[in-house]
Amino acid sequence: MLRTHRLAWMLEHGKIPSGLCVCHHCDNPSCVNPSHLFVGTHADNAHDRDSKGRRQPPRGAKHGRARLTRENIQEIRALYATGEYLQRELGEQFGVSRGYVSQIVGREAWAWLE
Repeated sequence: MLRTHRLAWMLEHGKIPSGLCVCHHCDNPSCVNPSHLFVGTHADNAHDRDSKGRRQPPRGAKHGRARLTRENIQEIRALYATGEYLQRELGEQFGVSRGYVSQIVGREAWAWLE
């Protein structure tokens, strides 16, 4: 299987050197315009992304300092919604502060997670 941007590069420029990838100057993954493409290493591609400020910081459980998982967040929200638990109690149970539980149930923290 061949991705279309790689095929576009090959039709315009020939064989892709071994170990290199075809990257997008335009940052549009579906773009197949050969003038928008360049050949580089994964490091070149990452540098291009970072230099444009396109890197997304890790969020949720993928963040290096995360203490909670997606399942923990869903459980905290569900338990709090029952009305049987105080935010302080949930914080103690899950090892986080009452303030952080407040942010979780108020959807200020982990807002992207339903």
